[in-house]
Amino acid sequence: MSLFNKKSRYLGIDLSTTSVKLIELSRAGQRYQLEGFAVEPIPEGAIENRNPSDAQVVGAAIRKAVRDMHSGLAQAVIAVPTTSVITRVVSLPAELDESRLETTLNVEAGQYIPFPIDEVYLDFEMLGRSRSDAALQELMLVATRRENVDLRQDALREAGLKAEVIDVESYAIENVFPLLASKLPQYGQDARFAVLDVGATYSSLYVLQAGRVVYTREQAFGGDLLTAALAENLGVGRPEAELMKRSGRLGDSFSAEVVTRYRNLLAEQIGQMLQFFFSSSHHSNVEHVVLIGGGALVPGLSRAVGATLQIPTVVGNPFEAMLVAPRLRSRDVQTNAAMFAVACGLALRSFD
Repeated sequence: MSLFNKKSRYLGIDLSTTSVKLIELSRAGQRYQLEGFAVEPIPEGAIENRNPSDAQVVGAAIRKAVRDMHSGLAQAVIAVPTTSVITRVVSLPAELDESRLETTLNVEAGQYIPFPIDEVYLDFEMLGRSRSDAALQELMLVATRRENVDLRQDALREAGLKAEVIDVESYAIENVFPLLASKLPQYGQDARFAVLDVGATYSSLYVLQAGRVVYTREQAFGGDLLTAALAENLGVGRPEAELMKRSGRLGDSFSAEVVTRYRNLLAEQIGQMLQFFFSSSHHSNVEHVVLIGGGALVPGLSRAVGATLQIPTVVGNPFEAMLVAPRLRSRDVQTNAAMFAVACGLALRSFD
């Protein structure tokens, strides 16, 4: 299984702790077209430690999402979490061709990977000649424990799908980033952007410069905290609380105060994550913050984050410049766009 393999058009599948999001794209001329999208909740306990613990249950959720979006595709791209992957830039003699590079890396990978080699999947991407030594070429070595890949493949098989590409979430962010940020003033310059993926239970920060992820950090904080608080306060089920959270129709002043506290707390969390980046690098700013993920759909969140951080903040919309298939409801597409950013980045592998 090649982490970088790419052959045809795929479903992009974003598997999180509480739901699965699917995207199908096509390309019309120079523009992408959204052909379908779906989200399906995953029962509690079916995902543990970021991996499927019950392939049948997770597979059933994926299968239902595929059915709901009426997709005929059977090949998929799915990603492992960035925190589950080890990447290293490796320098090897420039005269080695791809087959000899693979053999050499399999022999020498032990010095870069802190796990037994028979417990990991390895792959590499050729980066080109070394700038410091023309006799060397640089490669990006990527490794992840086999269980991270195998458990996802098992779930896809249960859904009747085949994992043609196993990607990494940070690479999906790089793929979708131009669709999220191309209209921002400093896009295309040597500027730094922060993308925060606000999930249900985890939030991931990606700092990008020149379109490449240069820093990542993950924290156990997400939109599920707000959903649970609203459900308890209002005496409703979690699905209803989730809808109320996104619509902003909260019903009483206390619930509105709960949302305000959540927005402020999320802004503080982002600030702390950025401070870790600043303290570990020679940088002291980012030009923009882009919010994605289901937790980014809370009304007023970007305004609250921007005011707290004093950094321009927007909610990312990967579909903004896309064509939309006539059978899809444009309002649903645009309202939920931020939730599908990672799945969109995975589906874009179809056109690499």
